[in-house]
Amino acid sequence: MSGVGEWDEIDVLIVDGREVQAVRKILENRGCALPEAYRLFEERCEAVRSKTTGRDPGVSSKDDHATPPPLN
Repeated sequence: MSGVGEWDEIDVLIVDGREVQAVRKILENRGCALPEAYRLFEERCEAVRSKTTGRDPGVSSKDDHATPPPLN
């Protein structure tokens, strides 16, 4: 793995499940599929998901694409 700057770029790319998968594939193609790299990657995913969805880290993401409840 190169430097910390690459992780900052990944933060920008993680928006939904498709982009998470794309970033994971990039890491694999770069030879970064080490357990430590995945641990850091997953931590970043959780942090970004909790910021963008308002969900607590570690909560299942199966409903990420469900229709949100109406705002009253």
